[in-house]
Amino acid sequence: MRSRSDGAQLWVLRAAVTVAPVVALLLGGVVGPGPGLGLVVVVAVLAGGWAVFPESAAGVVVLIVVVAWWAGGPEGDAALHPIVIAVAACLILAHVAALLASYGPSEAALRRPLVMLWVRRGLAVLVPVPVLLGVAWLLRGDVDVAGAWTAGLVGVMAATVLCALAVRRPREEEVSS
Repeated sequence: MRSRSDGAQLWVLRAAVTVAPVVALLLGGVVGPGPGLGLVVVVAVLAGGWAVFPESAAGVVVLIVVVAWWAGGPEGDAALHPIVIAVAACLILAHVAALLASYGPSEAALRRPLVMLWVRRGLAVLVPVPVLLGVAWLLRGDVDVAGAWTAGLVGVMAATVLCALAVRRPREEEVSS
């Protein structure tokens, strides 16, 4: 017999996938003019699609849109406000929740060791964010390093894509032939 909370667990994960990127975007209002309503709606719709199809490319698009807004949104020192730690936490939460939601059907309950594994990994990704923010504070105003942040972000995203391609599972057609 199934427990009533088995399906509720997946709904909580899907809610986190939907809400966290929108919150990350709206946190921009803390440091200056927030994003426009149109962008918030687009991110909410894409995040909802990501929640329904957690293994889809919608997640990558959502994360890129939010990061791109933050990269081009707040000006000067406003972009180095401590709120960016909360923004990073929201994006990591959405990613980990989508990953856990992709593990099975709504009837399946996730086992505690699996959830804790991914929570620890998410926290491991979040831990360096305050350190990186501190480094950014030290380097702020140095015009020579301005492009380095964008280059670093592009490099990290490229490395992530390459790692995902390296560890992907073979398709059924490839295995059966």
